[in-house]
Amino acid sequence: MNRFRPSVRRALSIAAAAVAGFAATLVFATPAFAHHVTVTGAPTCQDNGTWKVVWTVVNSEGDKTAVLTTVTVDPDGSAITNDPIASGTAMAAGGSVSGEQTFPGTETSATLTINLATWSNGVTKTHVQEPTQTKTIPLPEGQCTRVPEPKVEFRSNCDGTVTVKLFNEGEGDATYEVNGVEHALLPGTTKDVPVNSKDEITVTHGDLVWKYTWKDPGNCLPVTGSSLTGLLVVGASLVLGGIGIITLLSLTRRRRSRTAT
Repeated sequence: MNRFRPSVRRALSIAAAAVAGFAATLVFATPAFAHHVTVTGAPTCQDNGTWKVVWTVVNSEGDKTAVLTTVTVDPDGSAITNDPIASGTAMAAGGSVSGEQTFPGTETSATLTINLATWSNGVTKTHVQEPTQTKTIPLPEGQCTRVPEPKVEFRSNCDGTVTVKLFNEGEGDATYEVNGVEHALLPGTTKDVPVNSKDEITVTHGDLVWKYTWKDPGNCLPVTGSSLTGLLVVGASLVLGGIGIITLLSLTRRRRSRTAT
């Protein structure tokens, strides 16, 4: 029977001890290494021309709570609202927290950094140790501008017509159709379109539709032909009557003056 020599046996013992030690190191180090938070952000361009980023921070540990102890944001001075992510924010085991942050449309990026987090088992992770604790969201320059809603106003006139007022408060050209007729407006302009009809008026802009029917404004004077003719006749009669009275008085004075002489 072959037997290992003492030198070989000793070398094997040392190697086995080294492997066991390395395995133990992994066992004890893995829990600490696994502790981290994951940061994500979703940007949205709002109608008022500002960026909104919804941040979400996730706790990697399903059985340990965590506390965010140092949080920084960029651009500086823009606070996170709606369940804010900030220093002192507690996270449930395996849970997450979210918050909204608004930036001017001129900003080109937004960054959230969790510099320090502490778990309920005493493990602390810094940003240097866990690079995934910071997230920068690119905000494409010039791609977030105010897009106002198209606007149309109607005014009923006493003569039975309707004035349709079209608005273009956006930064690009706008095209409306009034009863099928196109009207183009330059940015920042308005246009009055007269419609000689008491029937239903239809205005369209893309998928938007406005409908309107003439309504009595309620403050109109009679303007019919017969009424207007009657007024003119009465007015002319009064003028002629006044001229006749003045002429008669003038002749009477002249006669009196001659008689007195």
